[in-house]
Amino acid sequence: MLIVNDIPEQLGLMDSLLRKAGYEVITAGDGHEAFDVAKDKRPDVVVSYVPMPRVNGIEFCRLIRQDSVLRSTPILLVSARRRDTESVIEGLESGADDYLELPFDSARLIAKVSRLLERSKLEANYRDLYRDLVEQASDIIFTQNMEGGLTGINAAGAHFLGVGPEELLGMRFTDAFKIKTQDSGLTGTFKQLEPHDNLQFRTADANGRQRWLEIVTSPTKDRQGDTIGLRGVARDITDRKQIELALRDSDERYWRLFESTPQPMFVYDEETLTFLAVNKAAIRTYGYDREEFLSMTVEDIRSTEETPALMIKTPTDIDEPLISSPWRHRRKDNSIIYVEMTSHPVAFKGSTARLVIANDVSERKLLDEKQLSLHASLQQSAMEWRQTFNAIDFPVLIVDLEGHIKRLNQAAEEIAGL
Repeated sequence: MLIVNDIPEQLGLMDSLLRKAGYEVITAGDGHEAFDVAKDKRPDVVVSYVPMPRVNGIEFCRLIRQDSVLRSTPILLVSARRRDTESVIEGLESGADDYLELPFDSARLIAKVSRLLERSKLEANYRDLYRDLVEQASDIIFTQNMEGGLTGINAAGAHFLGVGPEELLGMRFTDAFKIKTQDSGLTGTFKQLEPHDNLQFRTADANGRQRWLEIVTSPTKDRQGDTIGLRGVARDITDRKQIELALRDSDERYWRLFESTPQPMFVYDEETLTFLAVNKAAIRTYGYDREEFLSMTVEDIRSTEETPALMIKTPTDIDEPLISSPWRHRRKDNSIIYVEMTSHPVAFKGSTARLVIANDVSERKLLDEKQLSLHASLQQSAMEWRQTFNAIDFPVLIVDLEGHIKRLNQAAEEIAGL
């Protein structure tokens, strides 16, 4: 824990209180020194007084929030009541997590520090889990900032391009993957930071081989819920794309490709919904043998929690592939997987049928759920800031440079009669 104060007596008192409570403490005399110490020691929590020479507590808070390594460090600002009201509000707006008024009792200090530590550990656990999932994923996962530069890319992405992740930082995704703008709407997606599903584009891997990738994007948010960039997941769909382009009829050579592809595929009768053909990948994925599959219907693999839509009664006069949202499918062992299904009308042994390519997106859905959990934690932090702001028992107004009121707390609203 890092304590920052230019008054030795106050610094010593807080040092003693926190050490007695069982915390390991390091100290600094002002914000400038504290920032250097923080970069070196990486404290779990920072407790900083507001008024200090050289770099005060508010400026120090901004430095922490602007640093890519330290930005998530919890900060508790300490300031005299009323005298430094504007400084407290400015500090909270600058990224501080909480504030403590002088004079304070030791129990209040320990309670605030303990709460910040607990929240910090929870957020760190979510971040570590998410980071591990990202690095172990077989899909390409990346993040970019508001300017379009890559801020992170996982091992799968770096391996695909044949370079180290650090060499890609700062590059635009479209430049790193040499995407032709006419291949997709990706350029507009990255500029406008819009969420998109199933955008497909051509590129080349590290060996110069032409590959097809499919990408899903969503905006990333900061603690206050503001958009700060874009997150994307890209999957190599070259095998699937080749099949989509090739399987237009039941020619024998195409069905050999159907049987050998690593992507789960099946054909079902549009009238009876019975399976007419399944490939080896579907047998491996779902756990049924071929004979069992051919005695079943598509509804037998659908989770009972889903509605009975399942791409049934899809118009057969559409030549383009139809992609459905993720569905819950049940395997033979009763475990659930999430699949995206691409469907084509085909003629199969005189029957009107549909060819379905089942894309297992369970890993991506798990990543999305972890991202939502982390975002919920950050939203909780923002809500606690608002509660702290409204808990101040004296009127507080936040105004812009032109004097317009942007926000006021509950005490101010009561005086104003709002």
